[in-house]
Amino acid sequence: MTFFDVRQIYAHLDRINRHLDSGTGYGGRGRDYSHEFKHLEKLLMALDTNVQELVNQVANNNSLVASVIAGLKVESDQITALQAQVEALTAQIGSGQAIDAEDLTAITKAVSDLKDTNAQLTTAIPASTPGV
Repeated sequence: MTFFDVRQIYAHLDRINRHLDSGTGYGGRGRDYSHEFKHLEKLLMALDTNVQELVNQVANNNSLVASVIAGLKVESDQITALQAQVEALTAQIGSGQAIDAEDLTAITKAVSDLKDTNAQLTTAIPASTPGV
């Protein structure tokens, strides 16, 4: 619905009010009122549809934002866990202990999981998405 459509609604309401204020009542003009009301009803229904569409778009946007936040939280948690693993391995090496196959498997899995998360987030929200 455009501003022009809203102006049309007000114009129809104004015509109805002028007829009512003129004191002539319905005297022979019942069809004019009927036409005005039917046209006004169509305009209002179009407005209702557009308003609902906007409400739906806002809901979709809110859902998208919540999904992005959840995805970034998962990624952030994985990065924090990976940093902790690297710090632990660095300390282990610094104390003269060797890194065993289990340590390498764990850090390789953490890096792989983070890579998978990034790929999923990139697919869900591609780079240069407007408004993101």
